[in-house]
Amino acid sequence: FVVPDADGPAGHALASVAGALGAAVCSTPADVLMTRYQHAASSGGAGTSGPGAGGLLGCAALIYREDGPMGFYRGFAPFFVRLCPVFILSLPLTEQLRRLCGLGYI
Repeated sequence: FVVPDADGPAGHALASVAGALGAAVCSTPADVLMTRYQHAASSGGAGTSGPGAGGLLGCAALIYREDGPMGFYRGFAPFFVRLCPVFILSLPLTEQLRRLCGLGYI
């Protein structure tokens, strides 16, 4: 396995994909929970803020009980694929703009 030059375009692209992976791993559970909670609230199902529903924690418990811990990562692949282009464009662009302004790499 050959590691590209860390300050070159290939190194920045590789670091951007790693950053997108980290962002997807950290934010997918919150995204799944928010989506399920909002859907349940709009349809009047479990996880709403009604009496005895449990609110947001009740919705999280329901996801865990029905799907296990991997239920929080439902939709991970599309979320990661959606983040990759954003990270691949924005992070290297930021680095190159910093270099052009004489600030150096982060």
